[in-house]
Amino acid sequence: QPLELIIAMNKKGRLSTAIQYLHYSEDLILALMLIGLITVSSLQILLRNFFDYSFLWADPLSRNLVLWLGLFGAATASRGNKHITIDLTGHLLQGKKLHFIRLITSIFTVIVCGLVAWYSAQYVLLEAESSGTAFLNIPYWVLPVIIPFSFAVIAFRYSLQTIVHAMGLFGYKAS
Repeated sequence: QPLELIIAMNKKGRLSTAIQYLHYSEDLILALMLIGLITVSSLQILLRNFFDYSFLWADPLSRNLVLWLGLFGAATASRGNKHITIDLTGHLLQGKKLHFIRLITSIFTVIVCGLVAWYSAQYVLLEAESSGTAFLNIPYWVLPVIIPFSFAVIAFRYSLQTIVHAMGLFGYKAS
């Protein structure tokens, strides 16, 4: 059974090791995208200013890398509640009241991100039916695929937060 497997893996430390590798992989992907964006943009500036030349694909690639960095970064930040928040309740409330407020906001986040993931996935599937390419022979549908992916990841992570806050509301501590 999946739940028994997860519990067994967690007791042996394998689950936390797998999660650490996942986090390192996410950080590595973000770093590589940022390095790629800086490299392409710098090269484009140098070529334009000194050689009066530019790559036709560099500007659309840079724009899409910014989109991918932002959304993948948001999904990565959601793994430990390290994203930008406006938190007035964290300083004013404690205990069950704080868990209740965070439970409500987590549920709301799951719903909104789930809807965005669903409808953006529908858009990607619609784009996949077309046969057009954007640049460097990359199909159009590949470029926005980060949108449903990142929002699905955020929804999943907030689903876990919902469980944690629901447990806190009823007096259980998540280990």
